[in-house]
Amino acid sequence: MDCHHDPGSSILQAYIELPDARWEDVYVMLVDSSVSRGQSVNVWGFTLPPHSYTHGMHTSSSPASNPMVDVRSGLSSLVQQSLGFGLPPSYISRERRYGEFFRQLPVPPETKAADVQAVFDNSVLHLSIALGAPLTDERVNVSREIIDIQ
Repeated sequence: MDCHHDPGSSILQAYIELPDARWEDVYVMLVDSSVSRGQSVNVWGFTLPPHSYTHGMHTSSSPASNPMVDVRSGLSSLVQQSLGFGLPPSYISRERRYGEFFRQLPVPPETKAADVQAVFDNSVLHLSIALGAPLTDERVNVSREIIDIQ
């Protein structure tokens, strides 16, 4: 994801590459967070391989001879495929990733859904988000505290 903020216009431009995603499998939502008490623009969706696999999972019949059987049992078939499990034996390699994706862009609390424009073209989702009036010096209060890691 590439993001650019223009302080003059207070527009956030985000470009998210989504190879093999179809626009109908991509969802853009303006969400209130009960944890951060703020808002974010969330992008969620999924991609599937260009063809569906008719082969079953290629696992050994004995869990002792295949330590990954227990790990895979809790994963959905879509997640298993995105990790490369269950590929047909004819596969030589696989470099593309398939499955779910999620991106989150924090936005000011006064952001409305009408402030978010989304265009999906050539496997790139372009978001243009109006962030409201630019901050003035008296509205900016940046503080940073170091948190000890235990």
